[in-house]
Order: sequence, then structure tokens, then C-alpha cells
Amino acid sequence: MGLKKSFCEETYQRNIKILIGIYFRYVSDQQLAEYLAHDAF
Repeated sequence: MGLKKSFCEETYQRNIKILIGIYFRYVSDQQLAEYLAHDAF
């Protein structure tokens, strides 16, 4: 279970800023973009 959690955390940290940037292009609202990106994970 530790390995799976580590993989998920690493994947999240590596990709969250990219997803926020993509969502921000569509919604032009930083807070909403962050919410959508976190919801996607």
C-alpha cells in the first residue's frame, strides 16, 4: 500500500500545476481551475 500511495502522490505533484494551467485557459478563474484540477484527481 505504501508504494501505491507514493506513486499517487508523485503523480499528483508532477501533474497538478499542468492541469491547473490547462483548466485556467478554459475558465479564466484561478480558484475554479484549481478546484477542477483537484477534482480530476
